[in-house]
This record gives sequence, structure tokens and C-alpha cells, in this order.
Amino acid sequence: MIDIEALRDNSNSQFKTVQFMKAEEKEKVFKNWKRFLASLKENNPEKSWGLFPMRLYEHLHMHCGYIAHYNHKQFFSTYFEDPADTREFIKEFEGYGWGCGDYEDIHNAMLNELNSVKASIIAVTNTQELKDDLGRIKRLMMKHSLSTEDLNDN
Repeated sequence: MIDIEALRDNSNSQFKTVQFMKAEEKEKVFKNWKRFLASLKENNPEKSWGLFPMRLYEHLHMHCGYIAHYNHKQFFSTYFEDPADTREFIKEFEGYGWGCGDYEDIHNAMLNELNSVKASIIAVTNTQELKDDLGRIKRLMMKHSLSTEDLNDN
């Protein structure tokens, strides 16, 4: 039986209550989303992990088209520990079927928030990926006793 009172719009919220998610829960998820995105701009995975609560993970895999992982730490590791994976997450998030159903309000708010910080996150991940790649190159050159002059010979 559906509780009609629980489905009434909360006039103090930008989100509406639906059968499986109250407006207050949508507010909490959105607040978590904003904090999490802000942490991604800082390129600090430990801080980002601390700002990736179970509530946000559950929303992403239950209502945003992501596959559930063994646990929310594995989901975080899959999408946010490697810069290229973070960019892929953004691409997937943007491509999800937005604008329909019971979660249209929160999905559109999340997408708008992502769009407002996306350029910063992309820039940070590109810079981090370059640093990571340069570190790998240096380690490989040391491993093989190579210098930059040796690269010109090949």
C-alpha cells in the first residue's frame, strides 16, 4: 500500500518525494554529491573517499545506471582512484538517460552541479595523469639505465 502522505511534495525542498525516495533523502544525496565533486577538484583521493558516503554510492547504483560493486569502496576504487577512470565516470554520468521519471529533479540537479565543476575536475585529472606517466617513464628509464640521449638513438 502506498502512503499518500509520504508522497506529498515537501514545499521547502527543491526535490519532490517519490515512492522510494523522500525529498529529504534527495537533499542529503545532493549535498553529498556537491561535497564529493568539490573534493575531486583537489586531487586528494583520501579526502574524496571520506566524502563518498554509502548514501551517495547507493543512489548512483540504484538510480543512476551504475552497476553495483561488491561494496562502495570497490565502486570508489573503480571510478575515482585513477584519473582516466574519473573522466570515464563523468562521461558515463553525462550520458545516462536524464530527464525522466521519479528522479528527474535530483538527476538534473546533480548533472548541473557536475557541469559547473567538470572543467576543473578534468584539468586536475589530466595533470595528475601526466605526473603519473612521467613518474613511470622515469622509473623505466632508471630500470633500464637509460638517459634522454639514449632515446634519440632509437
